[in-house]
Amino acid sequence: MTFLNGILLWGTAAVSIPVLIHLFNKNRYRTLQWGAMHLLDTTNKVQKRRLRLENWFLMLLRMMIPLLLAACLAQPQILGTKSAWDWVIVAVFAGLALATIMALARSRAPMVAWLFCVVIFALPGWVIWQLATFDGKGRFQWGDRELSVALVMDDSYSLEYEDASGKPFDKGRKLALQLVGELRKGSDVQVIRMPGGPVYSKPRTILDNVADDLKEMKAGYGMADPPEAFRSVANLMAPGKMAHGQREVVVVTDFQKVSWGSNRIAALKENLKDMRMGQNPPRVTLLRAGKGEKDNLAVMSLEYPRLPLAPKQELQVRAVLQNFSRKDRQDLPVTFRVDGQPTGPRGSVAELGKGQKDVAVTGQGEPFKHSFEKPGTHVVEVVADQDKLRADNSYLASVKVWDNVPVLVVDGEPSKESLAGRIDFKGESDFLRIALQPFREVKYPGMTDLFDVRVVAAEDFDADAAKDAHVVVMANVPRLTEGKGGQLEALTDYVKQGGGVLWFMGDQVDVDWYNQHLAPMGLIPAPLKEVRNREGEPTPYATVDSSRPFEHAALEMFTGRSTITSEIHQWMTLVEQPDDPPYSEMARLSTGDLYLVERKVDDGRVLLCTTTCDEEWLQGILREYYVPLMQQLVVYLASSVAPERNLSSGQPVVAHFPPEEVGQEAVLAYYRPEEVDALTVKLQGRAGEKHHLKIAANGARGTVRFEDTQRPGLYVLRRPDNTVEHYVVNTDRAESDLTPLEESEIEKLAEDLDVQVVDSLEDYKGAENDRASVLDIWKWLLWSVLILCLGELILQQWMTREKA
Repeated sequence: MTFLNGILLWGTAAVSIPVLIHLFNKNRYRTLQWGAMHLLDTTNKVQKRRLRLENWFLMLLRMMIPLLLAACLAQPQILGTKSAWDWVIVAVFAGLALATIMALARSRAPMVAWLFCVVIFALPGWVIWQLATFDGKGRFQWGDRELSVALVMDDSYSLEYEDASGKPFDKGRKLALQLVGELRKGSDVQVIRMPGGPVYSKPRTILDNVADDLKEMKAGYGMADPPEAFRSVANLMAPGKMAHGQREVVVVTDFQKVSWGSNRIAALKENLKDMRMGQNPPRVTLLRAGKGEKDNLAVMSLEYPRLPLAPKQELQVRAVLQNFSRKDRQDLPVTFRVDGQPTGPRGSVAELGKGQKDVAVTGQGEPFKHSFEKPGTHVVEVVADQDKLRADNSYLASVKVWDNVPVLVVDGEPSKESLAGRIDFKGESDFLRIALQPFREVKYPGMTDLFDVRVVAAEDFDADAAKDAHVVVMANVPRLTEGKGGQLEALTDYVKQGGGVLWFMGDQVDVDWYNQHLAPMGLIPAPLKEVRNREGEPTPYATVDSSRPFEHAALEMFTGRSTITSEIHQWMTLVEQPDDPPYSEMARLSTGDLYLVERKVDDGRVLLCTTTCDEEWLQGILREYYVPLMQQLVVYLASSVAPERNLSSGQPVVAHFPPEEVGQEAVLAYYRPEEVDALTVKLQGRAGEKHHLKIAANGARGTVRFEDTQRPGLYVLRRPDNTVEHYVVNTDRAESDLTPLEESEIEKLAEDLDVQVVDSLEDYKGAENDRASVLDIWKWLLWSVLILCLGELILQQWMTREKA
């Protein structure tokens, strides 16, 4: 015997309450002997034995009521196996029954007392008889008892493949509906998406509602993850989660090789082991939803610059296609779309062999190109020739176009002219300001800058100055004021709430103060060490090490010919941590010292350059690398602290809002890839699943967070000011390989996992006939409690009337 809610067995301790009450009442009275007592001895001897029997019998009933009630709540199940505790329970009950019979016989109890005992102990006796004789064998008839079913639905996008016989997902859903429809009333069901996780917070017992939810369920989710689904089932099999002892796990799937291949076996076995822990493990059945080879062509990825663009800046997009068909494909047309509309010349892939990848190019042999006129987020999409699986025929990306990004430069050695907005090349930040807004400084007609730069002296920096800045640049700043409301507190709050800070070193930097106040809080990526130079050496300067490609997003463009060619005469060395450093290395100098390093701090990010931003410590500012390097660093900082818009399946959508919009609503709509057009990108039309999200306070700003992003596609957010932002969710395109497991591989899988594989519900129900069953007895115990309560009431009333 086992218990689904074993913790509730502690309630059996309540059996001691009637005994304690009896002992308490017994001690309240004293027996006093007086002369006439001997005249009553004869009468007392006649009644004494019967009264004692009645009181002991009443107390026994009162003890059994909490005992059986606690056992009922613990949901006991009788298994086919016998344990030592089972025989102990049988022996105790047998001894109790024998003692009751002997007591009734010795007291010469009337026939009504014998009948009363038979009625009272009939149900508990039947339960004990089942405990002693039930072996769990015999044929299990489908629908003859309640079941607890974990229904795992493979809803990955590969099941949307549509041929002449329909979609595998529709077939699997039909089988699931038949299974739920034939369950006995009182059964409970939990539906688990693969991927997606449990559908309900707890198993449902209203089967019609489960069937309605299955009818509304759609495929199109990311890559199937059987180990994760089995982990969810293992959690579901914990005590108290499901109502019945007869437990079934039914997995509806297409046996795609990428999901059920040999590389998943170890994880599946581990999770199945957890699932089968305990005395009553569930039986696992894999129900096949579709068969046969399937051809497919997929757009695997888009390659494009990940940093935001400026208006009119050209974007180049390379689309990678892969052929998963059993035959070669030629002249594959490819369309490039921007904001739901075809743009530019069509592309194509001349030839694509079986399993091969290639890049789609236009008729001129170039990647797709486009320049955006307006700032904001835009949706780019590459669409390949439509085939029987439409979900992977396109690939989406959200591109951010910025205009007038506010940047605050805190100058540690400014000139009067630079603070007045003029350039005299005497201020620490003059070269940096020209690099960030070159068109404005030289008054170039018809061109606009990406950045809006404002320069303040170090002593003028405060929270108000940094409030609207996307990035704060600290150029050779000596130190910050401390205390409440000081500059250090303002900078700390700015970074932790999602700001980006770029540090440049210089001769004004107070190394000890930086290490004491900034390094412990992570406001600089690593502690400072000392200023170093190469004075007296054959090469009196260091260079940026470009011997290997730059992997950081901000420096990718400097790999190859367009490298960083500065000559650095002095630089600040850092205290490095070789083991698990809290910072990320971006670039090093030829001396091996760090040149650029970054660190994530709460919602913000800090980046440090170990030299100056002017010519005080380096030469080569007028070379072609300087302007793009400064712009890339600032763009990277501004974009990295902004919420990500190109997401993986399951990664949440996050958006930030000004504090005055807290409490208002934002609207988020989801569109499947094939639904994306010129209307959906503007959140117009009736299509899409819309969600109303309340903007919650998050520090000094508002935030919305949407977690249900398992389905790939376009998520469009409308802000309270009616502007829209685009988020794209893409999943691992390995799911596009529709190759199924061979029959021999499926048999090997079933053997390794000790599960059964069936092709129809009839096969599944037939296989159930050979399964040993489990007997739930909590209902019988509940009836026993009710009968005992009634018997206790009758016995007490009878004893009271007799005394009267």
